[in-house]
Amino acid sequence: MKYLLIAMTLLASSCSIRSAYPALGSMAGGAVGSLGGPLTGGAAALGGYGIGKAAQVGGDHKELVAAVQAMSEGDVTALVQLKLEEARSSGFFDGILDQVWAFLKLCLIGVVVWQAVPLIFTHVSNKKTRKHLEENGITKKI
Repeated sequence: MKYLLIAMTLLASSCSIRSAYPALGSMAGGAVGSLGGPLTGGAAALGGYGIGKAAQVGGDHKELVAAVQAMSEGDVTALVQLKLEEARSSGFFDGILDQVWAFLKLCLIGVVVWQAVPLIFTHVSNKKTRKHLEENGITKKI
């Protein structure tokens, strides 16, 4: 069962193993910390996540150094090659997730507009009706 959990954790991350470092770190920290109880398990999982995130960022640092060096030398082919490698390492599922998040944002904007337009229309219509009634001598508020 634990091997299945580890395999699922690795498969849930993208193609690069570096993206799995935070999940693996928190899993290992939680497992070790659970020996001391729930509070130490949570604290150890948080510490493991931090260590995993630091290892992930440390690996990204090498790519950043290569990109800066290519920019300073004006090497366009190296920059294109770095972007292609970055696109390959980001994985198929990351691109799909970005598209899903963009779609959800558009849906949220649509729901807000769908709710706001009738409210604005009602407010403007009520204002016009009040003005029309006051002009006709009816002062009772609706």
